[in-house]
Amino acid sequence: MDRRSFLGLLSVSLLASGGIREAVASSSKEPLTICVSLDAQRLVVFSGLDEIASSPISSGKAGHTTPTGIFSILDKRTFHRSNIYSNAPMPHMQRLTWSGIALHASNHVPGYAASHGCVRMPNDFARDLFAMTQLQAHVVITRESIRPKSIRHRALPDALTPYDRLMAGNLELRLDTHDPHADGVEVASAGQMTATANDAGSAEPPRSPLRLFLTRRTHRELTQDAQQLLNTLGFDAGATDGFAGPRTADALRRFQKEAGLAPTGYLAKADIDALYEAAGKGDVPAGHLYARRDFVPIFDMPVHLKSPERPLGAHLLTVSAITAGRATWNGLSLSDRPAPSVAGLTALEPDASPTAAQVDLASTLDRLQLTPAISDRLSRELTVGSSLAISDNGLGTETGKGTDFIVVTRRG
Repeated sequence: MDRRSFLGLLSVSLLASGGIREAVASSSKEPLTICVSLDAQRLVVFSGLDEIASSPISSGKAGHTTPTGIFSILDKRTFHRSNIYSNAPMPHMQRLTWSGIALHASNHVPGYAASHGCVRMPNDFARDLFAMTQLQAHVVITRESIRPKSIRHRALPDALTPYDRLMAGNLELRLDTHDPHADGVEVASAGQMTATANDAGSAEPPRSPLRLFLTRRTHRELTQDAQQLLNTLGFDAGATDGFAGPRTADALRRFQKEAGLAPTGYLAKADIDALYEAAGKGDVPAGHLYARRDFVPIFDMPVHLKSPERPLGAHLLTVSAITAGRATWNGLSLSDRPAPSVAGLTALEPDASPTAAQVDLASTLDRLQLTPAISDRLSRELTVGSSLAISDNGLGTETGKGTDFIVVTRRG
């Protein structure tokens, strides 16, 4: 019997006796991913690629549907009461959004959708799952049943070994958070290198997993681009804050007249293209990469995408192990479609994914163009449990202070 079959049987027997802690302890020490299927009304816990536990659930009913997408555990409370629904008890609550979606225990798990949006679990299972999870563990909610798969791709960075990371020492990569036109790298001189070979044996303090989010550059990022380029070209658009106020609109109108475009004062894709061309900046970067650690933003930068007119889809990739600097990645894909508002200022095909569908993960990674500077930064930041979420739809309203990147998928 292979290891996966053994773990599956072990999980079933332990769940029958009311516990999952032994199943988790018996599995590999890979990061946990919790997958919830609304169609199957079932929750499955994976350690790496191994299914180690499962349970029936009860999700949101009509009028209070459970959102689908990529979430992570933001908060845990042994006992919690709803501040929305009549102080209802929510034992072993694991929060997924600050707007009120959570995993929690319940005495009523009928096997069909019956909640006000949360994911209910039987009491014993919820208690044991609560004991085994940590903050930032990923929870993926889909209509269909999905499971992670191993993936190896040249676009996915490896991690530096502890020796290499130490020898990188003070070679601090300085990436401007808001300027897509800066060179972005400052290299320390040899005299600034303070690490020695003996230092390589020092224990490296543990770091929390890196959270990455690849998405399209939407209205705010492209407006920042336009403001910066208008200022560079002498049109005085004011602050590069991503908000198109009267000053920005007036500057854009003057540029449009000079460029032979309709002087609307409103930003369209043709205006972005013309600004990049006028400033000699080449192609407009279609993608943007954001990074957080412990729910706090640490850097972000534009990235170029091949075939930018094609949808990226919705995906989650996780580093399950690092061996001698080589990262092992697992990935899964979700059904999704781009929001109509995304197509307006991007090169996305207007009719791309009119209904929810899965986009092949490998083909999306084929189109990702990371500069050596970005790849180097990611290699130095990666740890086991680090993840990359991908979506066409930009930073949504659920992503904010005290969250990882929350991707809410669109069903059609």
